[in-house]
Amino acid sequence: MAIRVLQNEDRPRKNFPSVAINSKLKRLTLNKIGFNLLSLKHGKESEFIQILLDDDRPKVFWIRLCIPEAVGAKKMDRPSPGTRSCNISVLLNELHLKFEKTARFNLTWDEEVKAGKIDLKEGSGKE
Repeated sequence: MAIRVLQNEDRPRKNFPSVAINSKLKRLTLNKIGFNLLSLKHGKESEFIQILLDDDRPKVFWIRLCIPEAVGAKKMDRPSPGTRSCNISVLLNELHLKFEKTARFNLTWDEEVKAGKIDLKEGSGKE
């Protein structure tokens, strides 16, 4: 008799840095581990992020913590302890993104760009 664990793909993995994108609310939510990763690599906590794009890689974007005076700085909200959220309506329009439900993507650190990388080809919202 074999016993196996059924995994629910809709639930985020809480022990991995990740982001959730809700295209109906036009919000990006950064989980606690993802925010800690960005803070650690940035050197200090910040309530502002920049969103970076590369025309050569249309399904990838980056987020990095920044100072309030930085170009394109977006203020993040605190929906719950440790998580951060911000409006991404411009990003959704720029990348022509629309998801039926909240899409979740892994967040990895990109040493070349010095920012958190989100690859839209990987995750629960892949097209």
